[in-house]
Amino acid sequence: MKKLLILLLAFTGLQLSAQNIDKYKYIVVPEAYDFLGETDQYRLNSLTKFLFEENGFTTVMRTEEKPLDLQNDPCLGLAPNLVEDSGLFTTKIVLQLRDCYGNVVFATKEGTSRSKEYKEAYHESLREAFQDIQALNYEYKQAEMAAAPKKAEASENGVGEKTTNVAEAEVKATVKPEVVEAEVEEEIVEA
Repeated sequence: MKKLLILLLAFTGLQLSAQNIDKYKYIVVPEAYDFLGETDQYRLNSLTKFLFEENGFTTVMRTEEKPLDLQNDPCLGLAPNLVEDSGLFTTKIVLQLRDCYGNVVFATKEGTSRSKEYKEAYHESLREAFQDIQALNYEYKQAEMAAAPKKAEASENGVGEKTTNVAEAEVKATVKPEVVEAEVEEEIVEA
């Protein structure tokens, strides 16, 4: 019974993490990790990019030209960070995903390898850590727009012009631009 409860809690926690990850559209992979000295040393950054793409994520390298929506809203992306805690005979890596504020949104279990060659050990431990990413079944879900405030009553200011809510005008512009254009023309004619 105790094992079943622990399994149920772990599954629930994984599902909640998946919901948090699904609202991010991009993975912005660095060219080098802090614990390594060179750019893409042991091809670890390339492997990270490949594994994310294999699991349905849209990835960009940090120095690449970023898509327009990511340029406008850097918080659409997560940055992977590898935390290495290797010992004398074991290579250990934890993959963390950080948001635009540096907060850890998701962390995998520790991937381990006993290989003596660095490249093989890092690749093996990263692939093992990635099992948690695979279990998320990631699918980007665009964040819903914040509910538009109720229509504000038009009020007369000192000059006699009507003022409207800016959020309302933005919603109209996204829904029916021709209607907004007609309303603007009417306001110009009235003035």
